[in-house]
Amino acid sequence: YLPSDNADLACQYYYAQYQLTKDTNYLDKAKPLWLVGFSQSSACDGLFNAWQKSGKLTSKIAFERFYLALEAKNFDLAKHLTKHL
Repeated sequence: YLPSDNADLACQYYYAQYQLTKDTNYLDKAKPLWLVGFSQSSACDGLFNAWQKSGKLTSKIAFERFYLALEAKNFDLAKHLTKHL
């Protein structure tokens, strides 16, 4: 794996490394991938779910993404995020 701007590959890599090592530092890599105003592909679901279950997804972080979604006029995502606020 070589770092790139491809979010799908990054999500898959970090989630695979977390599964292999149980090193929660790999879960920390989810935050910048999650903090966007659009939905990431399903390739990120495993990483995001593990990150959320670890308690690292706070309501403050969810509000940041909610705001990004509103700025991007992505109202469906904003509505979805209200369950995390």
